[in-house]
Amino acid sequence: MNKSGTKKLYSQRCYMRKLEISDASQLFNNIYSDPKVVGYMSWNLYVNEEEVKEYLTKWQENYNQNECYWGVFLKENDTLIGTVYLYDENTAAEVGFVSYCFGSAFWGNGYATETVKIVLQYGFNEIGYNNITTFVAKSNYRSQNVLSRLGFKCEATLRMRDKTDFGIEDCLSYSLLKSEMTE
Repeated sequence: MNKSGTKKLYSQRCYMRKLEISDASQLFNNIYSDPKVVGYMSWNLYVNEEEVKEYLTKWQENYNQNECYWGVFLKENDTLIGTVYLYDENTAAEVGFVSYCFGSAFWGNGYATETVKIVLQYGFNEIGYNNITTFVAKSNYRSQNVLSRLGFKCEATLRMRDKTDFGIEDCLSYSLLKSEMTE
């Protein structure tokens, strides 16, 4: 596998790049302080921009280790609308894991499907994954729809796996094989 790191990627309407400390305000305002987003995530709501700056400062070292973590920006106005994280889950079996979140103001526009697809292509074609996995809270129907549109298969229910605004709930485990990726 080729650990290429976070290269700039482009979709039809968006571009994806490394997050910088200067992105803290948009990341806080558009995503990390959004209770609708955090309701499905394993992290707590950020309460101020300084917390996000600290988080982004720590991430700069991860970028030096060739980690793949993108900010997703609209081409038309450079608005930060989401993040996508792709990392090694099992290097021996060439398995990666993808995670993403988008601000609720941008839900329902196809941005997640459009940009995650580009990241998946990068994972399969550049890094060399054979399989990319993820999981999603059972109550998160929007994310399940994104995964279905991308060709992921639901493989298992992970019982009482995650804490969401709905309480401790089951998660659904998904995977996509390189041979199943549609262009």
